[in-house]
Amino acid sequence: MGNNNGFLISFCHFAFALVAVLISWLHEVELSELKGGCDFFQGSWVEDDTYPLYNNSNCPFISKGFDCQGNGRLDKLYLQYRWNPTACSLPRFNGEDFLRRMKGKKMLLVGDSISLDMWQSLTCMVHVAVPQSKYTFKTHGNLSTFALPDFDFSLGYLRNLYLVDMVKEEIGTVLKLDSIENGNYSWKGYDFLVFNTWHWWLHTAKGKNQPWDFIESGGKIVKDMDRLAAFREGLTTWSKWVDSNVDPHTTQVFFQGISPFHYDGRGWNGSIATTCQGETTPVNGTTYPGGLPPEVVIVKEVLEAMSKPVTLLDITMLSLLRKDGHPSFYSGTEENDCSHWCLAGVPDSWNEILYAILSSTGNITRKSGDTFPVGCAFHESNVHYKYFNENPDFNNPKFNTKNGVYAEGCGLDNVLMSWGHDDYLDMLMPLESRQLLVEGLPPGLSGTSDKCTMLVFHLNPDRIDEGKLFNIFSLYGNIVRIKLLCNKLDLALVQMGDGFQLQAELAVHFLKGFSVNTV
Repeated sequence: MGNNNGFLISFCHFAFALVAVLISWLHEVELSELKGGCDFFQGSWVEDDTYPLYNNSNCPFISKGFDCQGNGRLDKLYLQYRWNPTACSLPRFNGEDFLRRMKGKKMLLVGDSISLDMWQSLTCMVHVAVPQSKYTFKTHGNLSTFALPDFDFSLGYLRNLYLVDMVKEEIGTVLKLDSIENGNYSWKGYDFLVFNTWHWWLHTAKGKNQPWDFIESGGKIVKDMDRLAAFREGLTTWSKWVDSNVDPHTTQVFFQGISPFHYDGRGWNGSIATTCQGETTPVNGTTYPGGLPPEVVIVKEVLEAMSKPVTLLDITMLSLLRKDGHPSFYSGTEENDCSHWCLAGVPDSWNEILYAILSSTGNITRKSGDTFPVGCAFHESNVHYKYFNENPDFNNPKFNTKNGVYAEGCGLDNVLMSWGHDDYLDMLMPLESRQLLVEGLPPGLSGTSDKCTMLVFHLNPDRIDEGKLFNIFSLYGNIVRIKLLCNKLDLALVQMGDGFQLQAELAVHFLKGFSVNTV
């Protein structure tokens, strides 16, 4: 530790009074390190009697087809499995923290009934966290919206089977693989979009559940075509819509990966006649004997070819391992359903991963406004423009014209800016000093208390003060206090508020590779 780079350690349930002991202890104990980025999608299922995250009887939003306990399923072990990534820990979902950080935001899940499964799971996880909070639940056409007015947060589900357009014409209903007009009026204006499609691409006319009569591909009308090829073409059309219409500064896009089914036991070394019926435990280990389905490759290839960032919720492998998680004959019908998922159940883990990713990217902690020029009228394209009327400059006639205090064509070097956290961090830390070494949390110290203190050391006191540290660390959560030690000016303590253990860990993890010094 005898170098000039800054170090950052996070300690949960340690008080400021223990600083001297901690500094000595740090030099004696070998610390575990959080390696690179965490792959939340590689791991295994472990029993955990603190699960499920909610009781289905306490959530009024679950459809009958997903309510396995309500439909008479007697075994409950399938409810008590937790997804355990191999390389790191997956933080438990904290509904109150999620809502604090999602205040003023809108999220929309777009897709088929698998998206509905995920959406109802998340509504339950949020609702049980604040059961006394008033909520609204509205359905208009294919759009259902759950909202919590106290948190100014809405969570919508838009039923859309193929993402591309399905249009009624004189010849019948046509699935148009190269058209996506529906997105122009129904997908815009959201902070987060989570898309999904695949489930219905397998439905056939023979099975009497295919909703279209013809496919339009490349300007030609055909009765049918290879479904994987059709899926690729439709998904490519969707990707072009995202590339052309989504601003990643204001909207984060996810694609919910392929959700598998379990109708053929050979996939988990069973017989061809075996299905999910009667299964009560997951597949052991980290890999599925039957391997990944081919549609997974298509999804990844399409996403990799996009120009705009889209985060893949790569849920396929972890879901393949859960042959026990389907409704089977406990769906309220006489059909053996091995494609959807019981709630509570597997989709809760999908949402825990979504929560972890949102927290780790910092996107759910952005404040309204982000980065924008001051001294002239605020532009409507600014993040959360509707809140700018609280800024005193908003109604100042000196500042609310197009050019404000500036001369036409004065140049950006002469424009004053309000900088967001990311930009501030970028300006504060020149490339040659971005060498922050971050040691991970000691085993057993994270998540055991409601308060977290981070120790930052080997600072340059001539260039760093409490204000600059606040601008860096407030990106990750609520800062209670920051203190530069009087007798050790290269040390600082940063304390986060109640319930911010996860954010302290994320600060440790994601500041790795940066220097908190400006020399």
